[in-house]
Formats: sequence, C-alpha cells, structure tokens
Amino acid sequence: MFKKLEGVDLVPEYAHSKARLYRLDADKLSNKYYIVTSASTRHLLNSPEIVGFENYDRMCNPTKVTLDFFNKKGLITSANILTIFRGE
Repeated sequence: MFKKLEGVDLVPEYAHSKARLYRLDADKLSNKYYIVTSASTRHLLNSPEIVGFENYDRMCNPTKVTLDFFNKKGLITSANILTIFRGE
C-alpha cells in the first residue's frame, strides 16, 4: 500500500501478524508521524459502540507491536505522533 496525500507519502514501515505500521513522509512535516492499523482497530470503527474493557483489549496488541518496533529501531524517544487508525 502506497498512497499520495497532498504531497505526503504513506510509507509502509513495518508489517506484523497483529498490526501494520505506516509512516507519513513529506518535506513539510516537522514531526515524525506514524499510523498503526490492525483488524481489531478497524473493528472499532465498524462498531463504534465498543467502549470500556473491550476497547482497551482491542487496542493492546497493535499498541504493543508498535512500541516494540519503536524500541528495536531506537525510535522510542524520537517518534512524535502515533495515530491508531480506526477503519479501513
């Protein structure tokens, strides 16, 4: 997946069985932006009434995968913005 967003590239950064991580890339961006998505986060958009523990439970795996990746790549202190994508 590689799409153009008004001069911003959506670059696949990491693929895991539990989540996919993308990076927004553009000269005009001053921060490091990352987007994480997974089947469970997409389910949250399709079922917005999910709240409480079920919401927390669905967010744990994609968040853990992302933070593990940031830690391994030395990005844990340099990533500025992480967005969890809720939808397709």
